[in-house]
Amino acid sequence: MPTNRTKSKRTAAVKGELTPDQLEDLLRGYTLISPRRPVFKSEDERRKVWTRNYGYIMSLQNQKCRDESFGLNSQIDVYFALFARPEAWWRYESPEPRRMLAGDPAAIIPEDGLIKGVPRSYRSREAWDQMVFETERDFLIRHDLLTDLEKKQLKAEKKG
Repeated sequence: MPTNRTKSKRTAAVKGELTPDQLEDLLRGYTLISPRRPVFKSEDERRKVWTRNYGYIMSLQNQKCRDESFGLNSQIDVYFALFARPEAWWRYESPEPRRMLAGDPAAIIPEDGLIKGVPRSYRSREAWDQMVFETERDFLIRHDLLTDLEKKQLKAEKKG
């Protein structure tokens, strides 16, 4: 029976390349089982695996987990939600970091880098408590980076 579906590019992982640990690292920026053990040989390898599997990973948005991968409950958890992006997207695709709305920029430890578009480390717990950054949702809207599904959801929210 014919359908109106169109085949999207790169909706499957490159066969034999993407391990569960690598997927977790690309989604979260670390692995829960061994957060200090690198799952990629180098940053270059990580970027290449992300690039080759971009379509597949992005197709997981708002999809329930198919198993209990890296601590996610397959009955309720999704790989990553609407108006959010995997950590690797923030590292390799984002046009800029998320805006700081409150806090002291001097309290950021820049050499520790970013995670999901915000600084990874701060000089004190008090400084961290003061920091406020724009939400992923606001960032994606501001840069017009919403997926079709997110645009549809936003339109529905505005109606209702």
